[in-house]
Parts: sequence; C-alpha cells; structure tokens
Amino acid sequence: MNERQLLELLLAKIANIEAGFQSIQSEQQSMKEDIARIKKDMATKEDVARVEVRINKIEEDFATKADIAAVEARITKVETDMATKADIAGIEARISKLETDMATKADIAELPYIRQAVLDNSKDIARLEVSIAEIKANMATKEELAALRHDVKQIMENQKSIYEIIGEHEVALRSLRRKPV
Repeated sequence: MNERQLLELLLAKIANIEAGFQSIQSEQQSMKEDIARIKKDMATKEDVARVEVRINKIEEDFATKADIAAVEARITKVETDMATKADIAGIEARISKLETDMATKADIAELPYIRQAVLDNSKDIARLEVSIAEIKANMATKEELAALRHDVKQIMENQKSIYEIIGEHEVALRSLRRKPV
C-alpha cells in the first residue's frame, strides 16, 4: 500500500469519524428532547396528591362501587403509562454510553492537525510524482541505448583497423606523445 492510498484511507476514516460524531450528536439531542418530554408528561407528587384529593371527594360524593372502580381503573392506567425509575435509569445508561462513545474536545481539536499532516504529505507525494516524471523524461530509451552500443562497437572496430594498418609500434609512439612527461 503506497502513501497515496494510506492518505486516502486516512481521509476516509476522518470523514467517517466526523459523520459518526454528527450522528451521535443528533441522537443525543433527540434523547434530551425525549427525556424533557417524559419529565413534562410525568406526574409530580403534587399532581398525585391532587388526584387523591379528587378521588376522596368523588368517594364522598359518589359512594357507589362502580364509580370507585372506574376511578381506580383510570388511576391504574395513569400509573402504567408513567415512566418508572427503572425506565429512567435505562435511558440514563444509554445516554452515559453515548457520552463515553462520543469524541472528546481533545479528539476534535486534533482533527485540523491531522488534516494538515495529510495535506503536507499530499504535497510531498505530488512533488515526488513530478520528480519521477522528470527522471523518466530524461532517461534514455532502449532504442537509444542500442544505437549507442552499436556506435561504440563500430568505433572499437575502427580502432582495431587503424591499429592493424599503422602498426603496433606507431600507435605506442603516438600514445607516448600524448602523455605529458
């Protein structure tokens, strides 16, 4: 896996982390709204006391068993519709889990540095790619090397011919003249 792929993978993971963080934030906001709605809908002790007073008044006003049974049924329904402490504890546990899974301010603060490091590495990769392209442009092709080899062989053959024509002694004298003493 080359650096470019690693950087692209890193960018993808950062984008996934940001998306996950936003999703968690929206879920947390939704849960806060749900909790507020539950608290609003839940009866307080004062409400229950008022209901008990009303029930007592009803019992005094309507001393019939049918009326009392109906009121008790309504109270039972209210009690079953109310959230229990266990329900609220479960919701609080879910919120606590979300809070532990959320990215911290330190994690979020590191994102610009990570992003800058990725950008710096991308610039380095681009510079290396340009250098590689320049090197490839300046390299001799196989055909050019083959032609050069052919020319060198031809020069060597010509050298041998000259050596044979002039003679070994004459070539040695010419070589000595070229060397400074």
